[in-house]
Amino acid sequence: MDLAKFLKGLEIIVMSRERPQELQRALDALEVVDFGTTTYIRVSENPPTTVSSIKHIPEKYEHTLRKPGGNSIWHLNEILGELKYEWTLITHDDDEILPKLGEVFREHSSNSKVSLITGLSRILDMSGKEIRNARYEQRLTKAGLNDYSGKVRFDLAALLFDLGSLFPASAMIIRSAVLSKVYPIPKEIDLAQDLSISMSVTESNGVIFEGMTPIMNYHLHDSNSVYSDSALGGLKADLTVTRLNHLVRYPSMLNRVRKRKLTRDILISKILAISFSMKDKQANLRIFSEEARQACGREISYWPARVPLFIGPIKRVVRWLVRIRVRA
Repeated sequence: MDLAKFLKGLEIIVMSRERPQELQRALDALEVVDFGTTTYIRVSENPPTTVSSIKHIPEKYEHTLRKPGGNSIWHLNEILGELKYEWTLITHDDDEILPKLGEVFREHSSNSKVSLITGLSRILDMSGKEIRNARYEQRLTKAGLNDYSGKVRFDLAALLFDLGSLFPASAMIIRSAVLSKVYPIPKEIDLAQDLSISMSVTESNGVIFEGMTPIMNYHLHDSNSVYSDSALGGLKADLTVTRLNHLVRYPSMLNRVRKRKLTRDILISKILAISFSMKDKQANLRIFSEEARQACGREISYWPARVPLFIGPIKRVVRWLVRIRVRA
């Protein structure tokens, strides 16, 4: 692990989308967290419109204005190409880091075996009421992370591959020497950025997960991407592409159970992409399926990505069912 090129300390980058009130809440929360080391806070503004300046950023914070801007994966890759300090926390303006994360970081950051420090997240609706996500809690339980604290885990890469996202995208403190190796993240990963980073970082690296006390609040808002058609129709494909891309780098992970599951995931992803008219997602599934097949050096049942699929009569039904499920 080459630490020589990184400066001592923790850099926190707040990714912002020209949302002054949310950004101020995120910055206020960071001000009361004690990380026990020199901390540098930077706002990386990626406005949805072309602007020449942003006036709502407090002067005491370093500020990077992306002009012209781009999509979220472009923004993330810009940040990953700028890492300067030993530790990095990339968060967002609709997230609120809690003091517990600082406490856990102070306790474990000196452990050379630890490359990722994170923990339990909490979702709050627009009135401040906590929302329980049963699927998220089930994943944590299956991974043995519920009610878990203080021990270094080295087995989470495989569990992330099998179960899906376990770590909050906005509250992962990562050694920059490790994080820099994920750059650049393929643009096809799109909405599955957190899973992609999590799987890459946890390969052969120790993780501290605080499962007793929340380390972050995520605030729902009107423009929450979870409810957008791009997420409803494309997230499943992005998650599948992320796993396929991981197999290209680590083909030994493939086994019979994962082969069957990936075949099913590709089929479901393709049905969703067709139902929401996302030709780019269908193309991504074909391309990454073939790359994974070649990398693994054996026949893989990725036929759903290659065979034409006609579901015209049920597109509307699929869209309706997905929208009902995500709001349940």
